[in-house]
Amino acid sequence: MPSAVRLDLSNSATLDSNGKGIVQLSAAGSGEKWNVDTVTVTSNSALATKFALYKDHITAASVLLTSESGNNDTATGVDIDVSFGQSLYGVWMEGTPGASVRLDIRGDRTIGGRIY
Repeated sequence: MPSAVRLDLSNSATLDSNGKGIVQLSAAGSGEKWNVDTVTVTSNSALATKFALYKDHITAASVLLTSESGNNDTATGVDIDVSFGQSLYGVWMEGTPGASVRLDIRGDRTIGGRIY
């Protein structure tokens, strides 16, 4: 039986002139599946940002997590499954224009039933 290898992915963006930024992480490989257990968000915004994590679409119905502390927050013990072709979107709001934001996810990764 294969041993689990930790999923450790990140993506970053720069907040626009309205203080909003979006990053995307996608399970792009055929047969790929993630089980995310930790989500960390960071920002160097001088203003306190708000953050929301969405799956597949940026709509109210697809919100998975929210934070009033998008500058530095971690959610552990979450259980988010992402399969091939699906995406997670991190959205920051009310930040300092030009600030950097980053979304980190950790968990387990499998491809075609094999754990990597």
